Amino acid sequence: MNSRNEPTNELIVDLIKLFSEGNHSELKKNSQNIINDFPESGKGYLFHGISYYMEKNYIQSEKYLEMATKLDTNEAIGFNFLGLVKKNLKKNEEAIENYKKSFDINPSDGSPLSNLSNLYRELGKFNESLKSANLAVKASPNNINYKINKISALINLRKIDEAKLLTDECLAEDSLNPVILNNAGVINNILSDFITAKEQLLKALELNPQYFDAHKNYIETLIGLNDFNSALKEYEELIVKYSTDSNLYSLPTNLFIKLRKEKEGINFFDGLIEKIGDMAAIYNQKGILFRLINNNAEAVKNYNKAINIEPNNAAFYTNLGATYYEEDDYILAEENYLKALKLNPNEYITYHNLGNLKNAQKDFDSANKYYSLCLEKNNSFYDSFHSLIKNNNIAKNDKRVQFYLDRLENGYLDDQSVSTLGFAFGNFYEQIQNYEESFKYYKMANDAYKKNEIFDYKLTKELFKAIKKLSKRDDHKIATFQKEDISPIFIIGLPRSGSTLVEQIISNHSLVQGLGEISYFSKIIHQETIDKNIESPIDISRLSKEEILRIRNDYLNKVHHLMGADSTFTDKNLSNFMNINNIYAIFPNAKIIHVKRDVLDQCFSMYSVRFTGNHPYTYDLEDLGKYYRLYEDLMNHWNKIFPELIYEISYENLVNDIEQETKAMLKYCGLNFEKNCLSFYDNKRPVKTASVYQVRQKMYSSSIKRSNNFLKELDPLIRSLREYEAKI
Repeated sequence: MNSRNEPTNELIVDLIKLFSEGNHSELKKNSQNIINDFPESGKGYLFHGISYYMEKNYIQSEKYLEMATKLDTNEAIGFNFLGLVKKNLKKNEEAIENYKKSFDINPSDGSPLSNLSNLYRELGKFNESLKSANLAVKASPNNINYKINKISALINLRKIDEAKLLTDECLAEDSLNPVILNNAGVINNILSDFITAKEQLLKALELNPQYFDAHKNYIETLIGLNDFNSALKEYEELIVKYSTDSNLYSLPTNLFIKLRKEKEGINFFDGLIEKIGDMAAIYNQKGILFRLINNNAEAVKNYNKAINIEPNNAAFYTNLGATYYEEDDYILAEENYLKALKLNPNEYITYHNLGNLKNAQKDFDSANKYYSLCLEKNNSFYDSFHSLIKNNNIAKNDKRVQFYLDRLENGYLDDQSVSTLGFAFGNFYEQIQNYEESFKYYKMANDAYKKNEIFDYKLTKELFKAIKKLSKRDDHKIATFQKEDISPIFIIGLPRSGSTLVEQIISNHSLVQGLGEISYFSKIIHQETIDKNIESPIDISRLSKEEILRIRNDYLNKVHHLMGADSTFTDKNLSNFMNINNIYAIFPNAKIIHVKRDVLDQCFSMYSVRFTGNHPYTYDLEDLGKYYRLYEDLMNHWNKIFPELIYEISYENLVNDIEQETKAMLKYCGLNFEKNCLSFYDNKRPVKTASVYQVRQKMYSSSIKRSNNFLKELDPLIRSLREYEAKI
């Protein structure tokens, strides 16, 4: 370009000076003058675009920076800033392209690569982030900020040793850099060196009291030191100070959940309301906590309060919909999910929730559509990928298979994500009969889960022992004073026994309603132990007549809203195998069906499923063997106390002769045989358990002796079953 059409060096230096001083108003005015005087030069457009970038007016900035790079295709700075603008406008692919152009023009400048590394990190592409950070450091080896960026990439990839070495190097260069100190604290948190982390993070906060990330990391340190009171105090200070940041409110909630102190959490948020007033985010968190203590009525109230304050917050409608889903009110659940998506079409978790709802309704095509939409909105929401595999909707050559395998194998995922993808690929490889790979991923999934869920065999053994002691054969009495002839059907056992199949068969009877895995009974029993200030367990048969009737009516009132009419109903909460004495105390005419399955098949089936409930014994093969023997011992105890009252059915026998086994089971329940019961797969009743995929099909026998494909890998389970049978 002709130099006569270019501004002088003096004018450019003046613009650079204004930029370095942060004087965007003067920069905008002077650069506009240069545009007027030199309309064919890209320089005026460049700094004019930068002035708008400094004002965070990214639309205008984009306009002028694109003109600048069009007029001067070798303007590295222009492409770098255009990348920053595109990133802020969520045009990530264009941002990546512009960063790369900037570096290609000027390979000695690490700035665009550092920016590229940041963007990749935000996108969850941690390997790409590290590659870009390495190139930035190579281009500008003396720039400490690029090294800091590399540390962040290494932390995300859990390359902690390497991250620590580089952090120590940076601290030697600048020991008073709060960002470096913060990174050092994060690393030591991961290494469980909380004393050192505390020192480093407090120093970072001393240097920069407004350093938000350092404050949050410091709280994590306090949690690591088991100083929960201080952690909660810090959370409170943060929330009071940054009350408009709705992301903050979930942090103390997570802590209360971790501590299993949900009620204390509700009180904590009530205290915050007194300090900062009604906040939608607070009511939302209260709703979450109320759901966790199974008080869905209060959860609904709090979600509605949140919505009244912020009616355009999609997340609140999603949470409200999830609560209705738990209550089996699918109409209101779907209504609120759709409201959420209308407000925010990118609310990915809502698509997943809709997928679950449609699965429960047997609408698998719609379910798979929603799961895929969830992944389109957020490809890191691995639950939807797992659900697609469970629905047999992922082909061997599906491009998503390799994509998620790469994610899993790269080693930068948290334990929860590893577990979810591990179960997904365990199931995927089992479907294509690659059993060695299948078990590899099942084990990976369970090992990840096991890190955070510990099975206490000793405590469980003591609990089962206490239950047996409270319900001795010689003094247990079945209540006989109830007038009503109510005969609920309780289906018990361990997970993956075939209990869902049994319930589907029975609930297809014209006189029976299947209520699924309702938890009302166990919750009521648990509440009694709290109200009476006694340690669990409790033997209801030892209470007064009035108390027993109150508990009975409380349970029936809770059940009633799930039933369209008075009829016999099923309660398939499997954990009720610990409550058989209480069941017969409250419902003398109750029918109890105990579903059993081949021990290896059942235990492996539990091992291969990701449970959402409290089943820590399923994450380890040896623990599975221990727990199974405890459960078996307790069931033997019940059979001695209540001889011939508990009906035992074999899953294998049911599969091999469904008609005869169904007739015998219905006879025990006092029901006439109906041929419709054999068409269990047509049952329209919603199913939420892991067995939803199986009970929607006609009877099949492929699950029988499934464990034979994994016998070598199941040796720890076999040894545990043998050893603990002898101990009990």
